[in-house]
Amino acid sequence: MQETCIIFPRAKVTFDIGRCPQRACFQQTVLLSHTHLDHVGGLPFHVCTREMLSLPASRVIVPQGCGAGVRRLVDVARELQNSPPLEFEVLELQAGDDHILTSGYLCRCFPTTHTIASQGYLLYSQRRKLKAELLGKSQEEIRELRLAGEDVTDTISVPEIAFTGDTSAEFLDGLLDPALEDALKARVLIMEMTFVCDNVSVDEAREKGHMHIADFVAHAHRFQNEAIVLIHFSPRYKRTDIIAALNSMLPPSLRAKCVPLLNGIE
Repeated sequence: MQETCIIFPRAKVTFDIGRCPQRACFQQTVLLSHTHLDHVGGLPFHVCTREMLSLPASRVIVPQGCGAGVRRLVDVARELQNSPPLEFEVLELQAGDDHILTSGYLCRCFPTTHTIASQGYLLYSQRRKLKAELLGKSQEEIRELRLAGEDVTDTISVPEIAFTGDTSAEFLDGLLDPALEDALKARVLIMEMTFVCDNVSVDEAREKGHMHIADFVAHAHRFQNEAIVLIHFSPRYKRTDIIAALNSMLPPSLRAKCVPLLNGIE
């Protein structure tokens, strides 16, 4: 796997930036799970392209402690092409922190386990719901309350899409984390699945900071998502290898909601 970049246009974000495909440049916010090159390498292109197109400056959300390195990466690219300083925003967050995106989605970070600082991201849609105490009242009564200046609705947050970035299954082993629990209930979970056979053991996968299909199966009861998009398969596997492993190793109920993203895999 040579890059990770998952684009979610509705929220105007890209989860990681890989080598920055062109359409990623039109998403203002980059949610960076960690700073390995196959996830961060395209950031200078994102920043430069948005400035060239006179789009609002890139906003990059990174794990705590990664901001300075990300700024240096872009600054070195600017220096190499002898351009003036580039405007972009870097925001350091940590597990449990929230950020309201320009699209109106609420972004919340959750903990993951990789070989360097890392985190996942969960996007919530924000919806309005009639207050419980007003249920059963007529539309005219509710209208009168609204005209009188009373707030007749509550805001509810619905977990829509979660992205793990690179992680081993260890992030599923520990104490319950509210953000992580919501990520495992999101409508769509995008999760790495690097190793799908026994030539790498579960322990070796964990040591490398990546997911093993056997560990995924062992935690099957945790995943309450409607759909799980599996990404980041090791380049050692062919498309047929991956499909065969998923079909043979995943329980039917889990396999039914798993979709492997096989773009670029022969």
